[in-house]
Amino acid sequence: QANTRVNGNGRIIKILTSRNEIPDLIDNFYQVESTQPKEGARIVKRYKIAIDPGHGGKDPGAVGRKGTTEKSINLSIAKKLKQYIDEDPTMDAVLTRDKDVYVALIDRIAKIRNPEPTIFISIHADGAKNRKASGSSVFILPHKNAEASSKYAKRLAEKENEMASNSNWKPDDDPAVYEIKSALKQRTTRLLSEQLGTSVLTHISKVNNLHKKRVESANFAVLKSIDVCSILVETAFLSNSVEEKELRTSAYQERLALAIFRGIKDFLENADPKNLGFKLSEQ
Repeated sequence: QANTRVNGNGRIIKILTSRNEIPDLIDNFYQVESTQPKEGARIVKRYKIAIDPGHGGKDPGAVGRKGTTEKSINLSIAKKLKQYIDEDPTMDAVLTRDKDVYVALIDRIAKIRNPEPTIFISIHADGAKNRKASGSSVFILPHKNAEASSKYAKRLAEKENEMASNSNWKPDDDPAVYEIKSALKQRTTRLLSEQLGTSVLTHISKVNNLHKKRVESANFAVLKSIDVCSILVETAFLSNSVEEKELRTSAYQERLALAIFRGIKDFLENADPKNLGFKLSEQ
């Protein structure tokens, strides 16, 4: 008879059985591998979730009236999200930055590329000239050769891409190779990204109103830079005094992080791991 045991940090599940009774534990959510054949012990492989807290260091991002910087909000929410993910036995998280430093886009991606994550999420907080603008949004890449889904999405992508261009980031030494890779990525991951984005948006709507009720699309350099299921989340508007006040509180950041986590969890529970490429990390 199998016995499930979770270790002290709650991150590894071991299934202990007799030598002659090793159950088939591979299901449609995660795969396992035998690590101690003599005892029949198996360790669950985990989905690797890469979290990118936007901006940092010399790049503050949006700044609220009270001086709240986007870079600090992004990092705080990202750390809280990482904690939720790491407490789940089927997931493991890695941050592209874990302190207030500027990290060029090429270095952010290099940090998480090996092994390549299952999911990539970039965390942001918006700013706008219209102080009444409010709400959360989620973005993915558009179809190949397609325009942004709205003027808002296009403007936001241009703004976010500005720092990437200043960092001398290049998608590939050979533009032709990059175009091929980009086309393959969009064909194989766009639908998954949209499903993930919709799931995250659904849960965020329980915490904040939505600026855009559907997943938007635009050519964000950060989403183009890694060939996996990817979304960019704009949690709220720092330019809106009410949302800035909320974003400054740890409790509200916690609610947003939990909503994003639940969106990820729901997505993974309904996604076929084969479509995600079985890009699972091992403890």
